[in-house]
Amino acid sequence: VLVRHVQGSPLVGLHSLLHNVYSPLLCDEASPWFSRLDSKSRGLMLQVESALSSAAHGAALKLGDGGEQDLSNILTPADECRHWEVLANRPAYGADPAAVVRAQEVWQALE
Repeated sequence: VLVRHVQGSPLVGLHSLLHNVYSPLLCDEASPWFSRLDSKSRGLMLQVESALSSAAHGAALKLGDGGEQDLSNILTPADECRHWEVLANRPAYGADPAAVVRAQEVWQALE
């Protein structure tokens, strides 16, 4: 029985489940389940995982009620790196230019 509770959006929950449970089981060559799924299906699953990640993190960059960014989708160091990458490369319309430059500096340091 799998029980999972994720705060935030259902996009985050679905991405987390796919990324942390199903992708390792079905896409890792060391897994006994690897050979049971064809390469096309594995590729599609990884594309869905990537799309969910982008959608979940894109939603996290929208302003919350308090005028601050919603950071609830940052659950791992990789999530934070993705956050800075998105801020640096796809700034929100009307974003403060100084904040964009700062995000670009942080992202360059992380690369």
